Amino acid sequence: MFYGRGIFQYNYGYLPYRCRIVTVVGKPINVEKVEEPTQEQVDMLHQKYIDQLTQLFEEHKTSYDAADCVLEIV
Repeated sequence: MFYGRGIFQYNYGYLPYRCRIVTVVGKPINVEKVEEPTQEQVDMLHQKYIDQLTQLFEEHKTSYDAADCVLEIV
């Protein structure tokens, strides 16, 4: 016996049940091409990415039912 939804009926089948998916896309981060970047340049760009990612999470976490969650980047 399969648990899921069918193609023509919803209650019986082998396809997964539908669920809402939320996708968030942030603004682009401008990056200049550097042939041999210094560690400081890499760290600066990495921090900029982490900051933008954290900002996106904070702005949209209620859409994911995660209002009480804290983003932890390891």
